[in-house]
Amino acid sequence: MRKKVVNDLIGTSTEILQTFWHKDMSLLSHYLDDDVFYCGADPSQYYSSKNELVNYLYSVMNGCSESELTHIDLQCVFNQQNICIIVGRFFLMTDMKSLEMVHEKQRCTFVWSIDKEREGRIVYMNIPDYIGKLEEGEVFPHKMGSTTYQYYKDMVKKLIEPDKTILVNDKSKHTCLIPLKDIHYVMAFQHNTVIYTSKGEITCTVSFNKMEELLGTQFFKIHRSYTINREYIRLFGHDYVELTTGEKVPMTKRNRAQLINSLMDCTNIQSGIDDDEKNRFSRENLFLFVFTVFNCW
Repeated sequence: MRKKVVNDLIGTSTEILQTFWHKDMSLLSHYLDDDVFYCGADPSQYYSSKNELVNYLYSVMNGCSESELTHIDLQCVFNQQNICIIVGRFFLMTDMKSLEMVHEKQRCTFVWSIDKEREGRIVYMNIPDYIGKLEEGEVFPHKMGSTTYQYYKDMVKKLIEPDKTILVNDKSKHTCLIPLKDIHYVMAFQHNTVIYTSKGEITCTVSFNKMEELLGTQFFKIHRSYTINREYIRLFGHDYVELTTGEKVPMTKRNRAQLINSLMDCTNIQSGIDDDEKNRFSRENLFLFVFTVFNCW
């Protein structure tokens, strides 16, 4: 087989791989021989017709995210008469829009048959899917890909965004700049607000409702007179929250359940509390839910 024909087959094989992992089967299906043979790593991955193989490959394609190929290295290892065997390797990387983080080394094999009367046909191939063969009880890391992606996205955002700071006047009419990260919790006091920070207390001439707007979603209202910084939560009981500073802040029963649900929206917190437990507030059976939230915000 002439060198130009071999190079064309390598180019076509590369294009087939790229379109397949872009979730487009049309090019691959076009070149498959009716009696194409496929033998995968798993005993069930054994197909000897185009229809069987196409159905299997569709299941692979639909079960994964659109991906890009890099470092593609295909070469001809056998070229005699009308048979050309092309093997190769490449890196498979999920598209960032998929919210998954997969970066896998892959291998592939194509056996091409060239007849004078028609274009080349694939008579044997192997394109391993990136889920691979899982042992019983084994969890493939990409199943947590979207969570991992969101976690890193939140962490990067936290690093590149400047710390938010609020500007308020205290009772002595001094203007105070207070970084949100320094605020442990806030308490309503008459028509003013008391801010408890790592550097002491500040009574400011801002209403509690206005203060809630300034603080934003980093804070959670646990009582009609108290809102706390989520980053300082250490544990809570049925009627209070204990902060990492040791301070205990009053909390209503209704807001306790809402706080648990709110914390469930954080990336790294999983709940072992069922709905009945969330609403159980007996003093004789006090439940303390301990968790770490420094990775959450």
